[in-house]
Amino acid sequence: MTEGISAALIIFVAFYGISIVIKAITSYQFKKSVLNSGSLDVGNLKDTLSLLESNRKPNKENALKWGLIMLFGGAGLIWLDVYGFDRFDENSLMTYGIELAFIAGGFLSYFFILKSQEKKALKNR
Repeated sequence: MTEGISAALIIFVAFYGISIVIKAITSYQFKKSVLNSGSLDVGNLKDTLSLLESNRKPNKENALKWGLIMLFGGAGLIWLDVYGFDRFDENSLMTYGIELAFIAGGFLSYFFILKSQEKKALKNR
């Protein structure tokens, strides 16, 4: 079981590292193409820079999403420990399925929370 967890952790770290490198390269290419276009006036440059800076600001929805995923993922692990882990074979995929179902519940709760916030925002307009 620990070999599977370590392999999953290595894959996760590798994909995360690759995504950071890809994001840095594409961000650099975008900034370079904007500067090389030559058709920037002062107002357009301010808009472009404000757009780039807005991507760096912390996003409350992003924090909510990852908080809910971690909460539901932890709840799934607790459920497996308390109720179901001993019932399954050592090589069973059912434990992964149960954990993924809890994580999917976290994503769904995030989706429904955002939808209700959007509806409230539309009513207040």
